[in-house]
Amino acid sequence: MTTRTRRLFFALWPDAATRERLTEALRGIKPAPARATHSDDLHITLVFLGSLDTSTQHCAEQAAALVRAEPFTLTLDKLGHWQRPRILWLGAAHCPDALLDLVSRLGRALQPCKIKPDERPYQPHLTFARKVQTAAALPALSEPIEWPVSSFALVESQPINDGARYRVLTTWPLAAAG
Repeated sequence: MTTRTRRLFFALWPDAATRERLTEALRGIKPAPARATHSDDLHITLVFLGSLDTSTQHCAEQAAALVRAEPFTLTLDKLGHWQRPRILWLGAAHCPDALLDLVSRLGRALQPCKIKPDERPYQPHLTFARKVQTAAALPALSEPIEWPVSSFALVESQPINDGARYRVLTTWPLAAAG
């Protein structure tokens, strides 16, 4: 008998107004050939969990429910290209301390679940195009995008023919620890 697993991650998931601003700002910034991320799938990964069985998923959900972190505003103002994974991304020139705190608290809460955290330094970014060969001259954003972050989500990655689509399973509000 095979154990069913789901490919999961915790993410910042934009509200409708923020998603609309992101979609508008990124329209047309995609060199050919490349594959644009579907606007419904735009997000910033907090912690990648990998393929989890039901028991480990349940542990991760319980851990996330215990996390208390401050709401914050994320200013997205920096476009970039990573050659090796061949992606175009939108990020923040300055990462808010509250975002780093949220990622750290999630990582600590997940320790009893035996989920190994990524050892690389956290680099918040929103992938908006994949399979990008080169991105010689990225245009500047017309203006920074202010994203008021008041929750985080558990998201499932569902494979499709040419990549993946994402589905939010659960969300948790951010609230001051106290």
